[in-house]
Amino acid sequence: MGMRRIATFIFLFVLAATGFTTVLYEAAISKTRPDRSKWGWFYLSLPTRAKVTAPGGSGFVTLDTTSSIKIQAGWGKQLTAKLDRRVGYTATWRMKLVREEHSKDGQRAGLSVFVLSDDHYGIEVGYWNDRIFVYNDNKTFTPAEFVPFDPRSKLRTYRLSVHGDRYTLNVDGLDRLSGKLRNYSFFGFPYTRPNSIWYGDDTTRGESVSQWAEFQVSSASLR
Repeated sequence: MGMRRIATFIFLFVLAATGFTTVLYEAAISKTRPDRSKWGWFYLSLPTRAKVTAPGGSGFVTLDTTSSIKIQAGWGKQLTAKLDRRVGYTATWRMKLVREEHSKDGQRAGLSVFVLSDDHYGIEVGYWNDRIFVYNDNKTFTPAEFVPFDPRSKLRTYRLSVHGDRYTLNVDGLDRLSGKLRNYSFFGFPYTRPNSIWYGDDTTRGESVSQWAEFQVSSASLR
């Protein structure tokens, strides 16, 4: 086992022992959308409405932006607690990509999730039908690290671990991506919101259908 893997294991063990978890959304419990009830996410859909199907008994909320490629829709949340990357934190979400389309663009994804620390450094994960990747923090948001992968087969658990200037993305118990954090704040809203999270389609150059089941964050600094 390499020294970096040992250090990561020790960090996660200490985090589990001393930190605690905040559940930000759990569809199976609430059976409603994340912008309803106690969850307190804000919902955005421009310029027209995306199709949103509440969980009911399914255990996930469905977001469909395929009626127009121009739709940007999804849920965002700015935490009152601090996501301090110097201490370290983990964001975990469970979801399934049903389908995604970006035929007019080889750079952007019709579904993405981002998590930003208190100083704006974080990572945005993009989903295509055959891969997951993260974005560079250049002005054209070009794809950076990626791994061939099919996110459509089932609901999967994605665990993003952040510590210092590094991230690791684990999927269903296996590390899939790792690298340096990025700072996307030059782009403006919503990347200028510290301690923030986004789930959805944030570009007019892609579209998708996805099922989102839950989201939570864990950190020793969430106080």
